[in-house]
Amino acid sequence: MQQLKGKPRKETWKDKKEQKQTMQEARQQITTVALPTLATVVLLIVVFVYMATRPTINNPKSRSLEVRIAAGTSAPTPATG
Repeated sequence: MQQLKGKPRKETWKDKKEQKQTMQEARQQITTVALPTLATVVLLIVVFVYMATRPTINNPKSRSLEVRIAAGTSAPTPATG
């Protein structure tokens, strides 16, 4: 007797076994593909934030000027000549 096209067929043990194997492969791909990709993205974000917020290295003359201004002393005037 033929099955009607609209009627869902029963799941056999072969179908269940194949579905279980597919799920196992999906779990394995999560650990081999998704987690390293996620770790790389997080690392790139951390590096970007670090580079954007790290203190800049100034030359010594401008650094001493900043310290004097912060301390409240007057800044030296450039020599003309």
